[in-house]
Amino acid sequence: MSDSQPKQPRQVVIVGGGVMGCMIAYQLALREKDLSITLIERCAVACASSGRAGGFLARDWCDSLPTEQLTRLSYQMHAELAAVLPCSYDYRPVTTVEANRDPRHSPSASSSSSSSSAGWLDGEHVSVDPKADSSTTAQLHPYKFTHALLEATRRLEALRELVHGTLHEVVFSGSASASASASASASASASASASASASASASASSALDGLPAVTAIQVMIDDSSGEQLREIPLHEDDEVVFALGPWSDQLRRWFSTFPAGAPYKCQSYRMQPAMPVPAEAVFGYVRDEADELHILEVYPRPDGEVYACAGMHQDAQVPLPDDPAEIAADLDKLAELQHAVGLLSSRLRGGHFVAGTSCYLPTSADQLPIIGRLRARNAYVCTGHSCWGILQSPASGLAVAELLLNGKSTTVDLSPFDPERFCSADK
Repeated sequence: MSDSQPKQPRQVVIVGGGVMGCMIAYQLALREKDLSITLIERCAVACASSGRAGGFLARDWCDSLPTEQLTRLSYQMHAELAAVLPCSYDYRPVTTVEANRDPRHSPSASSSSSSSSAGWLDGEHVSVDPKADSSTTAQLHPYKFTHALLEATRRLEALRELVHGTLHEVVFSGSASASASASASASASASASASASASASASASSALDGLPAVTAIQVMIDDSSGEQLREIPLHEDDEVVFALGPWSDQLRRWFSTFPAGAPYKCQSYRMQPAMPVPAEAVFGYVRDEADELHILEVYPRPDGEVYACAGMHQDAQVPLPDDPAEIAADLDKLAELQHAVGLLSSRLRGGHFVAGTSCYLPTSADQLPIIGRLRARNAYVCTGHSCWGILQSPASGLAVAELLLNGKSTTVDLSPFDPERFCSADK
C-alpha cells in the first residue's frame, strides 16, 4: 500500500479584502477548480475606499493613456459581470453631465438646456453641458459589488477562509531580508541579460531562481481572547498577492525597492434628496459666494439616495491611519462640500443628510497602477489605481489571475504597470 498523501490544493493567499482582492479571488476561482484561497483583511471586506467610493464607470475616459486597454476591457467586463454575479449591486448605465456654477458669468441658454433631464440642476448661475451618454458611462454600488464578488467566490467553493487580522510579517526562504531580495533580483536580472540568446522560458526560469520565496504570512489577530499571532504557511506551489490599496507602503518593510505611495483623502456623504433625481452623474465645478472653487461629483443611486464627494485634488496627502476603522470625515470639509453641492440644485439643497465619511485613494509616483511580480518568486502586487479602482478592477483581477495561473497575462499588457519600472527610473 502506498504511503503517499493526497496532494493539497494549490493555495493563494490574498492580503487585502477590498475590490481588488475580492476580484482577484473571483477571477482565480473561475479559472482554477483545484485552488484554495485564503483572504486576509484587517477590518472588514470593503471597509475602506472599496465601500465608500462613488462607483462611477467610464469606458473611454482613459483613452490615449497607458490604462486605456485596462479601462476599456474592464468597462465591458462590468456589463458582463452584472448579468452573472449572484447579488444585485445597483449596476446601471447613466448619462453624465458637467455642471458649472460661476456668479461672474451668466449661463448661456444653449448650455442650460443641452441636457434633456438636467433641469433638476436648477441652482442660480449654474450651466449644464453633456459629458457622456449612457452607452459609455455607468455606475454601481461599490460596497455591494465587492461583497457580490466575495459571495460568488464562496459559491465556486474556492474560498478556504476569510481571516480577520493585521499583516504582521512576510517570511522569506532562508530568512532573506528585503535588501537581500533586492540584491538577489539584481543578480538574477544581470544573469538574464547575459544570456539573452537563451529561450524566453529558460530566461524567465533563470531569473526566478535567483529570487527568494515567501514561505509564510504572519497575521496578528485581535479577538475577545486578546492578540494572537497566526502563521499561514506557503508551500512550493503556493503564492501570495498583496492588494493593500492605500496601505501598500507597508510592503517597503519587506521589498526595499517597492515605491512609496501618496494616498489622497476624499470627503463624501450620502443624502436623500428633497425630490427624486434622474440617473445622471454630475461632475461639478462650483464657485461659491467667497469665490472659492469646489470640484465635486454627484451620483444619484437606484435606491433613491444621492452620493456626493469632493474631487481628489482637495484635502490631499492627509496622513493615513493604520487602521481603516479610524478613517473619519473632516467635519469642516464635509460642511463645505454639502454647501457647494446645494448650490447646484434645490433638490440637493433641501435634502436629508444620511451619513458622511471619507476614504483614501492609492496612487503611485507616475499615477499608474502597480501590477505584477514583486522581488520574490511567488509574490505579486495589485494596487495604485487612484480614483479608477472600481472601474479597472475586472481587467486587473483577470490579469493577476492569468499571471498566477499561466505565468503571464495574455489579456492585458501589464508592462506599463510593472513594479520594476520605478527601479529602472532610478538607475
